[in-house]
Amino acid sequence: MKLTTVLCAILTLFSIQLENNDKNSVVPEKNKHTLNYVRQKSFSTKKIQSTNIHYTKITEIVNNLMGNKEIKKIENLYDIHFDLMYYLVTFEDSGYLIYDLEAQDYQEYSETSSSPYLKYENEMKIYVGPGNYCYLDDGTLKDIASGNTISASDQNNLETIYENIQDSKEESQNEESTDSANDTNSINSLPSSYDLPYSYYFTNLHENYADNYLGSCGYIALQITLGYFNNFGGQGGLIPDEYIEKEQVYSEDPSQWTESAGSNYNFHYKLLTIGSQLNYSSAVSMSQLKDIHDEYNDQFASSYNFVSENNILTAFVNLILPSLLYQNYVVILGVSGIDSNVLPGQNIRHAVTAYGYVNGGDGYRVHFGEKELDLTNVVIKDYTIESYFALKYTSSHKHSQNYYYVEPEVITYMCPCGEYSYHYHDWEYTNLTSSSHTKVCKECNATIENEAHTFIGPGIFKTCSECGYSKLPSVGS
Repeated sequence: MKLTTVLCAILTLFSIQLENNDKNSVVPEKNKHTLNYVRQKSFSTKKIQSTNIHYTKITEIVNNLMGNKEIKKIENLYDIHFDLMYYLVTFEDSGYLIYDLEAQDYQEYSETSSSPYLKYENEMKIYVGPGNYCYLDDGTLKDIASGNTISASDQNNLETIYENIQDSKEESQNEESTDSANDTNSINSLPSSYDLPYSYYFTNLHENYADNYLGSCGYIALQITLGYFNNFGGQGGLIPDEYIEKEQVYSEDPSQWTESAGSNYNFHYKLLTIGSQLNYSSAVSMSQLKDIHDEYNDQFASSYNFVSENNILTAFVNLILPSLLYQNYVVILGVSGIDSNVLPGQNIRHAVTAYGYVNGGDGYRVHFGEKELDLTNVVIKDYTIESYFALKYTSSHKHSQNYYYVEPEVITYMCPCGEYSYHYHDWEYTNLTSSSHTKVCKECNATIENEAHTFIGPGIFKTCSECGYSKLPSVGS
């Protein structure tokens, strides 16, 4: 069953891949004198007095979240600086909860999953956030997920993450104690609902992206996101032309275009290939998707500038995501669970592309990335949003030529910004008969077959005004 995770942080938090088995990484000397002392402070439930404010609060939280749970043990849980900042609560049958002493609230919990610290009962336990569970092994800091020693650089990263969490917790507490109406950084400064500029790009994208045959929904969401910036984000050329699916239109007004230009399966396959080069499967996390995008940018679009971030989601989802969308990031969401208003009765785990929010973040307008469903403009409200990858390209405007209007002798290519470019056909004529010809453009290969001659000329000698075919007079005329 899925682990339910809640974090009290609004800044960047990521899971670090701890693959460096650095034997020289140890607890800094300045902290060693503290370790034996803090080890002695570990206690069980029986040692907590009923008047302990934290025990009372923990009991209240457990009763509200999991009324039938009986607390088995409460243990000390330390932050990356080896200060006592959390309690690890485990239950008689299964499940656990991590309680924040400072916030007096839970950080994460699961009713059914085992504690990530289950096998380390006698070790000093270190907690930075979901996915970042560590322990001390004879003075050496190790990662629980991999069992590897944490390198000095990774330890510094963990310390940075922790400081960001603490800063954002303080900001949150300060915001709660002030008049949010006067706080320009608060959620109230954002409109209650917002869609990205040219949001009809997503709404009208029905065909020009790949089918999800391999469980590769994250790659498809990235394909859709890059297509938006390539076409409507002023980043023409972000996707190489060989992968583009252009779209013929019948109006100069982009809002009247009924199908969006996009990219083909070969582009999707190219992204999958990049993922494979990074040893990622077709199903990827948001942090892996960020790696795939960064590698794509290095290989194919190094002259294009972007900003991005990825994170597992926190308790402040309605601050983070609306703010990113309002700053015109496209936000790829990792979602799970059931939303009866979208896919009744279907429990999913999927990546979708968010391009707007409603009611202050009560729901998110997304492209679902599934052709058969054709859910290009749907508001999700009940799925659990587990993680996100937000992306915005910031290079100066480069025109795209992926929408075109056809006239007999010219093709007009239109950038959504209003810039036009023209292609005038240079015809070559073949298959000349007495009544028709076929013409092929030497540059674009546009072909018109069996077009009737247009004969002109005085008297009985007629010549086609286009191909030059001469019509001889009939015998006896």
